[in-house]
Amino acid sequence: MSEELKFLGFKKDIVVLDNIIPQEMADSVEEKVIADIFPWYLLRDIEKSKLTKKDNFRVVNDENTVNTLQLGHGVYNIEDVGQEINSNMYAQIHAICDYCCQKFDIKPNYIRQKFNLLGQNSSIKEGKYNTPHIDNQWYNSYSMIYYVNDSDGDTIIFNETGGENLKKRPDKLTIKKRITPKKNRAVLFRGDYFHTSTNPTKYEKRIVINVNLTDINEYGDRDDVKRK
Repeated sequence: MSEELKFLGFKKDIVVLDNIIPQEMADSVEEKVIADIFPWYLLRDIEKSKLTKKDNFRVVNDENTVNTLQLGHGVYNIEDVGQEINSNMYAQIHAICDYCCQKFDIKPNYIRQKFNLLGQNSSIKEGKYNTPHIDNQWYNSYSMIYYVNDSDGDTIIFNETGGENLKKRPDKLTIKKRITPKKNRAVLFRGDYFHTSTNPTKYEKRIVINVNLTDINEYGDRDDVKRK
């Protein structure tokens, strides 16, 4: 994006849409990622080293945090210069993301696309959640989560935010909104909100497509900034 373009401000806060893509598209992606041959990789929700790194203010490790294991599958990452596409699922996931962005009225510039799979974790009790975090250093971006399958294990968005001038982790997190996973549901929210996931307790697995993006419509030239 040109250096002449400046961020004009978020036009959206938190938006949840059901039945966001055609049913055949929703069924196809779920069928592929639950197949025995689909490649998943063992990760943590947040790398343990990031929890203790004193100058990483984009994660919170409070009394309710459960740093859980998960499975991941990278699809696209703008930071992997020269190898941005990491999966043969790219074309299908890109199409799903474009379809969602059209419904959210966003002109996307994608930063990252990936799958996350959470299984059950006996440490998740009432009031517990996985590691609260902000996804990346692009605080003017959005996070978008597409729920691949029916499950429990809410996404939690907190009131607390972080920006370029964030110098400390929040002392206390307060919940702004919870979103329950439902197949073919998607949530879009400001990327500067601290947020997290929770493991399922009733279902075997919780699968999402996790996307980070900017909205090109929210950028303009310097005159736009002055007029705002």
